[in-house]
Amino acid sequence: MAGEMLTFDAAVPVLTGKLIALYGFTEGRRIAAAAAEPVLRDFRQMVRSAAPGTEVSEEYFTEDRKAKILLKGGLTDNRRARVTEITVTPQ
Repeated sequence: MAGEMLTFDAAVPVLTGKLIALYGFTEGRRIAAAAAEPVLRDFRQMVRSAAPGTEVSEEYFTEDRKAKILLKGGLTDNRRARVTEITVTPQ
């Protein structure tokens, strides 16, 4: 998903889908329901505090520490926060 710019609302189903792909449908939906929005909300705050044109990158771990979530993003020229990369990898 590198390079594509998503709004934070559009990033929730993408992150949910990646967690489902890793954990399976039932467990992935449960983890996404608990983690997707809080993780993206925290990341949005980080992006909003950055200078326009600066790439922000942050790693998060699921509660069970079995997956790492890597988010990258930044501000557009008109200061809108966007996500440019969502990666979920097993640990």
